[in-house]
Amino acid sequence: MFQVVLALLLFCKASAIPYPDKDASLDELVVYYTSFSFTTTEVLGFLLNIHHIMLSERSFYRIKKILRLQKRGVESAMADIVTKILHLRNAGYTNIGYQSLWNVLRCLGLRASQHTVRLVLKAIDGDGALRRQRHRLVTRRYTSNGPSFCIHIDGYDKLKPFGISVHGGIDGFSRKILWLKATSSNKNPRIVAGHFLEYLKESKKVPRVVRMGAGTENVLVERIQIALRSFHADTMADHRSVSIGRSTTNQKAMEFPDAKFHNILEEFV
Repeated sequence: MFQVVLALLLFCKASAIPYPDKDASLDELVVYYTSFSFTTTEVLGFLLNIHHIMLSERSFYRIKKILRLQKRGVESAMADIVTKILHLRNAGYTNIGYQSLWNVLRCLGLRASQHTVRLVLKAIDGDGALRRQRHRLVTRRYTSNGPSFCIHIDGYDKLKPFGISVHGGIDGFSRKILWLKATSSNKNPRIVAGHFLEYLKESKKVPRVVRMGAGTENVLVERIQIALRSFHADTMADHRSVSIGRSTTNQKAMEFPDAKFHNILEEFV
């Protein structure tokens, strides 16, 4: 239940429609939740678990029909769609496809079909649409503002069949290996947090941002980083000092130690 509410709050922050207050009517709640890409079952679950409103699917569809919230045939003005897509591309949404862009537009309160978004995206960036269709994407460029601005931490599991679990941290700017530890486990949050604390004691400084995966092994590192950066006044302080994402997007910074591991393995094989 907590994960569902947390996911909902994340969606609410990205929405252009304000979150309804406690005295919001049923129509206002239906309008708000329908503006997202939630299914009917999910919307009814939010109404029941958060607002304590029990509603049947038939009544939900009837309210949507009265409020003219049908998905088909109802779109925002074409000028608004094109303007918002151009604004999103200028903000960095240049490598996503039309389906992901369609979801972003819905979270921003704009109604458009996937067919419309695909045609607009093809007209704006025909070469990019062709590359995505052929699965030939342009490699993204990694940039960092300076040493200790962003450090990347990750585990290496290819030696686990031999009983060796490796965990490392690397500076995103200089690619300097900050630590590289071989222990019995790289999934234990206490062991991973111990590596991070040893680095902080040796360097006597706190990185501005820590890039990590979404696994449970990084929960203590996340809490330590947020606690140490909660008293700072820069734009990346507090919870913004932690960047969480998939490990596949963290490969660019970790490719150097990965190559080192391959060289070491070749010597022993």
